[in-house]
Amino acid sequence: MDEEFIEYICTAPCLALVGSGPSAECDLPTWRRLADQILERLNKLSFDEKLLDPIEAAFGQENYPLMFDRISRLPGGKAFLERNCAELLRTTDAVGTVYNEIVRLPFRAFFTTNFDDFLSKHLERGNVAPICLKNSPGDLAKFDVDTLTGYVVKLHGDFDGNCSLVLTESQYEAICFSPEFNI
Repeated sequence: MDEEFIEYICTAPCLALVGSGPSAECDLPTWRRLADQILERLNKLSFDEKLLDPIEAAFGQENYPLMFDRISRLPGGKAFLERNCAELLRTTDAVGTVYNEIVRLPFRAFFTTNFDDFLSKHLERGNVAPICLKNSPGDLAKFDVDTLTGYVVKLHGDFDGNCSLVLTESQYEAICFSPEFNI
């Protein structure tokens, strides 16, 4: 790893923003692959083609939040979507080289858009006891870069039901424009 970069991040408190790349290395689906797998599972159910056409159109436009939003509006769609996403994004014992490198660096906290727990698992393997904050206003209000260390902030939540999940277009809009998140 670049020594100048490491020296730089050691001089002041730094935060890391971690996207899906390291989790994809651990065999989780990319955003596109997740949408594809959800669509495959949805097509096995008995929905009228007229209901599925707008969902497939959003997939074709690579607008996955809109696709997930349309699925969530189907009868039983919200439960179907959350159950299947949770299954497809399940954290395993896989070890990722990118995660191994990230957790060795002296970041004060890690912000992630991932739903999985691979980052926390890799921190634990590195003898760091991570404290996971979700995207609730209460959790986000606890965050103080000057005093906290070892935190994982899950910006999109996860599937444990204790936070605001951010997966569909409506959920993105709610978290972006809701006064309760104006902290």
